[in-house]
Amino acid sequence: MSDISYPLRIARWLDDRFTDLDLSPSAGTRLYGIEVRDAAAIGVDEAAATSVFIAEGIDLDHVMSLEAASRALDFDAAAVVEHPWLTVDAPLPRPGQFGRKRRGRMVRVITFDGRSATVCRCGNLEVVSADRADDAAA
Repeated sequence: MSDISYPLRIARWLDDRFTDLDLSPSAGTRLYGIEVRDAAAIGVDEAAATSVFIAEGIDLDHVMSLEAASRALDFDAAAVVEHPWLTVDAPLPRPGQFGRKRRGRMVRVITFDGRSATVCRCGNLEVVSADRADDAAA
């Protein structure tokens, strides 16, 4: 049985880097390659991995259609960072009005052994999802 926390630890590590960098939400969709130096130290040691910017576009389809996107295959993992609008769970100001929205940050990581994880952050709220490719086959 494989360790499903590995891609999740990479996603959180990368998300922490963006919290420190204060990346603008208007950046669009970005593709990164992740080079892992020490898998056991991800989340503990900042130098355990390195992220390399590969491409940027208006959405995921655009980014993946770029010639540079194939460079992601040269890394241990690939990450897509997006800044979607998320509905804030708050009462509507008046009936018939739309709910308030805020920019969030979604970091999706895919390792090349088929595992994935997503970290979605909006303010101090973090939503996490971790999957394994072999769970779908079971």
